[in-house]
Amino acid sequence: MQLLFLLLPLIAASFAFATRNWLNSTICIQNIYHYLFNGIALLKSREWAEPYTMCLDPYWVNQWLKNYGAGFTKRGLLGELATHFFGGRINLLSLNLLSFLFLILISLGIVALLTEIGSRKSLAQAAIFTSLIWLTPFGKSLSETAGDPLHIVVLLTIVSIMVIRLFSLNGNKRDFCLALTFCLSILIHEGAFLLALPVYLLLGRRSWIWWSGMALALAFTLGFSSADQIESQSLITNRLFGFNPLNKLELAYRSGGSIASQVSFSSNLNMEMARYVANPVGVAAEVYRTLVVTLFLSCSFTAWIQAYNKAAANYFIRSWWLWLPISLPFFLVTHDWIRYGVINIILCLCVTACRFSTHDPAREPGNYMPLNSDDKIRLGCLAALLVLSIVIGPYFNQVDIRTNPVSQLGTKYTLVCLAGLALIRYQKKPLATAT
Repeated sequence: MQLLFLLLPLIAASFAFATRNWLNSTICIQNIYHYLFNGIALLKSREWAEPYTMCLDPYWVNQWLKNYGAGFTKRGLLGELATHFFGGRINLLSLNLLSFLFLILISLGIVALLTEIGSRKSLAQAAIFTSLIWLTPFGKSLSETAGDPLHIVVLLTIVSIMVIRLFSLNGNKRDFCLALTFCLSILIHEGAFLLALPVYLLLGRRSWIWWSGMALALAFTLGFSSADQIESQSLITNRLFGFNPLNKLELAYRSGGSIASQVSFSSNLNMEMARYVANPVGVAAEVYRTLVVTLFLSCSFTAWIQAYNKAAANYFIRSWWLWLPISLPFFLVTHDWIRYGVINIILCLCVTACRFSTHDPAREPGNYMPLNSDDKIRLGCLAALLVLSIVIGPYFNQVDIRTNPVSQLGTKYTLVCLAGLALIRYQKKPLATAT
């Protein structure tokens, strides 16, 4: 019976993808149906790329088209794999479906991580919580960036954690699994070095395998810190194309100084610093609004975990605060702050689930107590806060959330964030110590 609750996050993720993709509408969905069944009208979009990429932002599709045709380069792994598996032509309709599947798998992965902490008996509550939080800026950010290579990084990390737990990997086997995941993540997106570094630091031993993985990860990241050679881009462009099988349009890799995956780390830093200097007050307000939104989302996860294991909840929120200074340099050279903040939260959950799994036979069952009436009331309060966040928005409007919340949301999210902190403060449950 509990497995039926897994339909809830699936429905929530499907709804978010259909209504809050990069177009912030269902135009792309209707046009796909038009071509497949020809029973409804074809809609026009103001976005030039919609006839090519459909429900995916062309920015992410561009990263899927990048490959190693001009030599070993950053963010080229996915395109290189696509070149070999698909004969140099990516079916963009299939990529749309694949990106949608990634969102479904991430939502179900979050449910799996939560049940690792709360036990299998918490599956229904984990599914309900995941469904609600997916309709807040948490899921909206992921839906707006459908096709983002960092989603693959998130899935790789979730899978590696589940493999470690399922097969009880320890010692060198665990270090090898973590090192492989870390290095593959950097090959997919060089920013994963800072985003995923705490996972590697907190879960790995300092063995020779761990140090070898760290050395390789550093080598990749340093090699990817410089700008790509513009004159060699034709080798990338001519090696892999994307095509829309519905209207036969084709799309090639686009290079240029405004493409983040093209320019150097220092160039990105200079562009962002110019923005900071030009409008310091405005940027400070953006930072504050981003912080209160992501802190509220972190508090929501903490409150849910706290109902089952106070020690795990404390570990989760401490990990989240640890992530901020480590990943700060990456945030400074980018402006998709909510996007990275959401990814940080998921990676914190991965670490917590690995450290506090109830399926570990070495742990004493007595450390994990069933929900009492007070816990159920607190989970009800958490659900009410999430519903309030959904009502506040920015879900039910056309404003993107991937960068930072609009100014009208600053006061509102400050209040719900304070309510979330208060809920955590008054959660009480016996500690379960980690080993």
